[in-house]
Amino acid sequence: MKLEVQIGVSAELIGQLGAGRLDVVFAKRPLGTSRGRLVWREPLVWVAAESFDLAPGATLPLALYRDKSVSREAALAALDRSNLIWEIVYTSPSLTGVRAASLAGLAITPLPVSAVVTGLRVLGSEEGLPRLPDLEFAIYERARPGKAAAALAAALLAPGQSPTRPTI
Repeated sequence: MKLEVQIGVSAELIGQLGAGRLDVVFAKRPLGTSRGRLVWREPLVWVAAESFDLAPGATLPLALYRDKSVSREAALAALDRSNLIWEIVYTSPSLTGVRAASLAGLAITPLPVSAVVTGLRVLGSEEGLPRLPDLEFAIYERARPGKAAAALAAALLAPGQSPTRPTI
């Protein structure tokens, strides 16, 4: 049995599954869809460095994932419904990258609450930021997964896991 792990943007990984290049994908579920099997749900929050000063009326600097990211699309949709002026100043294909930009004080970024680390603070309506939707994390499988892929998916969906907080 061979296990190969890939890390990437959810939409790209789900696309690879559809093209037959992957057997199982654990990813954020695109907003407004019900594909995949829900593993958990958690809040998406705006974060910035503890020392970041968000000046009223100033252009909001954003650190976001590349295109086709669930978090990016949710953040931009929320900002489009607001009266805020914003600018994307940093993009990255990884959580580590966008979080590092925020930790360095370069920008604010939307993160799942479980990804908030020491050095970051959660921002919200008090700072004039729009509310973000919850993120859903799901398992996606090929139509007829092999034994190893089915076993991996079953382990990730093991009984006793809560769909409202991360346990894996």
